[in-house]
Amino acid sequence: MLMRVKDKVAIVTGAAQGIGEGIATRLAGEGARIAVVDMKLEMANEVAKSLKEKGTDAIALQADTSKKPEVQAVIDEAIS
Repeated sequence: MLMRVKDKVAIVTGAAQGIGEGIATRLAGEGARIAVVDMKLEMANEVAKSLKEKGTDAIALQADTSKKPEVQAVIDEAIS
């Protein structure tokens, strides 16, 4: 583990399942703080909860990444 992302914020879109969830999990394992972003908030909450149980600072956020205001809101929330 190189820990290049330790204590950095990783905004992972499509993170409620599949490849996005895998990326979020890997980055968490490298020490990143994770913003689990998906259109399905309930599923994003489950992933964030799982990451938190493993000691990761994680939040779940709902967004449609095709909508610029929603993307900006995610960025603002993730870095606050």
